[in-house]
Amino acid sequence: MDPEKLAQKRNALTMNHLTGLSGTAISIFEKNTTGTFDKNGSIRWNQEAELPKIDVLWNWHNIKIIERIYCPDRRSPSVIREVILKNLAEEKREIQINTSVPGKDLHLKIILDSKGEKNLYINYFLPEGKNLNFDLVEKPDLSDSIQFWKNKAQIKSDFKTIEKFFSASAFQLASMVSANGKMDASIWQYQREWVRDHSFMCLGMIYTGHFNLARKFLERLLNDFVSDEGDTIDSSEKRNNNEVELDQNGELLFTLNEYLKWTGDINFIKKYSEKIISVAEFPLNPEFLDEETGLLHNSREYWERHSIHGITDGFEFAYQMWVIKGLKAASSMAGKCKFGNPDKWENEAKKLLHNLLDEEKSGLLDKGNLIKRRDREGHVSVTINPKGENGMPDVIPLMKEGDHLLNPDSSIAQAIVYDIIDPKGEIAVRSIDTIEELWNQAWEGGGYGRYNVTSEPDSPGPWPFPSLFIARAYQKMRNSEKVEKVLTWLNEIPGRNSCSWFENYGERISPPYPQVGVPPWTWAEIIMLVIKDILGVEPEEDYVRINPALLSSMNHIKAKIAIRGMIIELKIVRKNKKMKSGEVLIPYLNDNVSVSIEI
Repeated sequence: MDPEKLAQKRNALTMNHLTGLSGTAISIFEKNTTGTFDKNGSIRWNQEAELPKIDVLWNWHNIKIIERIYCPDRRSPSVIREVILKNLAEEKREIQINTSVPGKDLHLKIILDSKGEKNLYINYFLPEGKNLNFDLVEKPDLSDSIQFWKNKAQIKSDFKTIEKFFSASAFQLASMVSANGKMDASIWQYQREWVRDHSFMCLGMIYTGHFNLARKFLERLLNDFVSDEGDTIDSSEKRNNNEVELDQNGELLFTLNEYLKWTGDINFIKKYSEKIISVAEFPLNPEFLDEETGLLHNSREYWERHSIHGITDGFEFAYQMWVIKGLKAASSMAGKCKFGNPDKWENEAKKLLHNLLDEEKSGLLDKGNLIKRRDREGHVSVTINPKGENGMPDVIPLMKEGDHLLNPDSSIAQAIVYDIIDPKGEIAVRSIDTIEELWNQAWEGGGYGRYNVTSEPDSPGPWPFPSLFIARAYQKMRNSEKVEKVLTWLNEIPGRNSCSWFENYGERISPPYPQVGVPPWTWAEIIMLVIKDILGVEPEEDYVRINPALLSSMNHIKAKIAIRGMIIELKIVRKNKKMKSGEVLIPYLNDNVSVSIEI
């Protein structure tokens, strides 16, 4: 697709309006019979390649066909389709290869000797201002692409599921961003962008060593998605203050600080110091900050339900939590780069955290358990009721008879992931127990819903990236069984081979809702699970802290990680199942480092 034009799948450059994508398949013609890829073939990521490659494997009449699909470099809009034909028969064969793109066909006659092999290289390219084209070319030089990927994050493990998930997530996340930092929040679905989603995607880029890409991405967010006053855009729209997503300010600040910690790029942070100040100050506006409780309020919730869904003015957990994380991040950046008011932001974060967990004063705790929301009078928000004439389909859960419950909500798991509460404390244990109710709510086959399905204004069904919120919380709590339950589910549902999971797995009500797409946020959560929660990599002021916590199905893992111009080659081996905690501190060096840890 043209990366600067967010579009639906039907607008793919290979799509023929009459025949769909069928013409793009490779077909083989011999003696009045034709064969092409079918259900007996396989498509997979090539785990051994030095750059991202997809292998398509199939057989036809004693001919073995391997199609390898990859980008030859990072400079040109082109894709190589390498076709390897192996004649398994004793006799010589004369065959014809056919394929097409809209407006152009290829018919190529080939002689295959007895037990012979031929390689073809088809280059698909996008001439500026013209339609997609393709040509036969010589074997391409891949040195540029190999060099690009050489020092990006990689892992190898005896737990092959996580290895496959991580590699594919790292490959795909970095491939979905245009040269100008544009990315669809769900590929083929929305054609819209969010500061929240993009902040998490950017974290995935940072942790996999795509620093230039992350910088370009952040630059676009700061320039085009943040107003001078500091409010942020969601779904490519500016909202009024009553419906602004306050968590986005915190998530963007947190991501900017992570970029600084992983790159040391002080000049970038200084360049955008005025925008950073406005993003930090915006949630502290008296319009949001309630004097009595010291909490932030408005009439929109984390998953974007608002007044027509029955959300009234109140205090949303995620809006407090992410503003706390953001103010702490802003304070840290301001202290290092000498701008703004770091002491004020640190103090405001402390006050907000205290108020958030103050059960006696309308905090978002109830009977020792984290809750999603309270109203302005301090009552726990238990249910919502949609407004009449709201345009929503009658078949969705929110429009059916009965109570529409707000709790539990998967966003609460982020409090454990990001150390708002002690992962081993009583609040975490009680809260995660309630969140467990989201598994298999109104469906079979696994997966967590994003919240209580009775208040769902969309298709009831499990969501991959909220399921990963919960998996990451369990990993912080050292509960490998629950983490692996989510990974097993992801490895069983459609999307498992490509590691391109859909937004949700319900029976989509389309129309009026758009068909589901593939959110890059899921890839970012996989990357964060590995880099932050399993390997335990944390850049600090003078050193990198590594505090690993292997899953129970892992006995060893190797990783390559880029931080501040240094490549860390990390090897972790478990000598017995009783894993003890321990950490390694590595000073920042002008050289690559090998670290071996035995547990």
